This record gives sequence, structure tokens and C-alpha cells, in this order.
Amino acid sequence: MKAQNFDWKESSFSELDVNNQKYKRLALASALLFLSVVALLIFQIIQGIK
Repeated sequence: MKAQNFDWKESSFSELDVNNQKYKRLALASALLFLSVVALLIFQIIQGIK
């Protein structure tokens, strides 16, 4: 029985996995930025009504 090699090196991950990780982070950052802008807009509208 051979033991499997569990060394996690950069080469262990495919190029696609690395790119997916990058775009997931970019999508999360974009979503947070969008939600903060919407929240700021709602805050400004509420301040205008008062």
C-alpha cells in the first residue's frame, strides 16, 4: 500500500481554481461596495425626509 502525498503546494491547485478564488474575492468586494453605496443612498434619502 502506497502512502499518498498530502503536500499542499501552489502547483497542487489548477490555474482554474486560482482564478476562481480571485474572482470570488472580487465579486465579494464588489457586492460589499454596492451594498454600502445603497445603504448610504438610503441614509441620505432618510435625512432629506426629516
